[in-house]
Amino acid sequence: MIKDLISLSLVAGLAMPAAKAHHSIAIYDQQNTVTVTGEVVEWFRGRPHSFFLIDGADSSGNEGTFHLGFGGTSRLVNENNWDESTYQVGDKVTATGYPSRVDGNELLVENLETHLGTFAMTESYFAEQEFLGEAPDWVPYPQVHIAAQITRTDWNPDSVRVIAESVGEGEAGKAYEIVMLSERQLKTGMAITEAELAPGNSVMVDGYLEQQDERMLLWPRRIVFENRGTVKLDVPMTTMLADDLGVEYRFTPPGGGMGAGMGGGMGPGAGMGPGGGPAGPAGGESSADESAQ
Repeated sequence: MIKDLISLSLVAGLAMPAAKAHHSIAIYDQQNTVTVTGEVVEWFRGRPHSFFLIDGADSSGNEGTFHLGFGGTSRLVNENNWDESTYQVGDKVTATGYPSRVDGNELLVENLETHLGTFAMTESYFAEQEFLGEAPDWVPYPQVHIAAQITRTDWNPDSVRVIAESVGEGEAGKAYEIVMLSERQLKTGMAITEAELAPGNSVMVDGYLEQQDERMLLWPRRIVFENRGTVKLDVPMTTMLADDLGVEYRFTPPGGGMGAGMGGGMGPGAGMGPGGGPAGPAGGESSADESAQ
């Protein structure tokens, strides 16, 4: 029987800067960009990811304090070997990036102009959203891909329950219960709205299928929304599944080797698939941002 679904942190054990909570890259709107210019009030270089706080205005004239982030691996920061002393309070910066769906004053930086020059991302932040690695060895359920239409969604503080009927050829009408995160995690960590999970909406889901007699539970690793695109849930949902199965599991940032095992052991082959590349230059940080998604 499935355990009571509890709210899990996307990343455990990481000390967070006070400026922002940790969240998935899925919260950013990759279809639109915003440009902001201002003066640095804080430059943070470290884990889980680096960021600027600047006082300034965007291209529409909206003034305020803007949070400029660099994603889970802070690739732009690492590639240019920036450290704690690279930027100072009062430095002028102009950034173009993807706005947060949750906080309009937060950007995922794509291009940055500073006194040191102009810098741009060479690879898309969002490429990892489309990639799913191998399932950990301890997962006992088959992986499936379904196209479905949502028929019911129950929003609760601890978990959100979604019922969807398959519309695939030969599968039409088959009902699935899609296991989801807590309401807070979905809305603030993934920027998934009630409108996106409303009855009548079409989704495609890749995940683990657990059959309990006539009840079919789908643990999603990735959901593709009709009007938004891909949202990757692999890390938090695999963590939740491990908790349900009584498996000790902890997400390992890129380059790590810790996985999961039964009875408290650390088993083989349980590292996360996506984002498994090496860390950046000395001092490079890593996190679940590009995998939680």
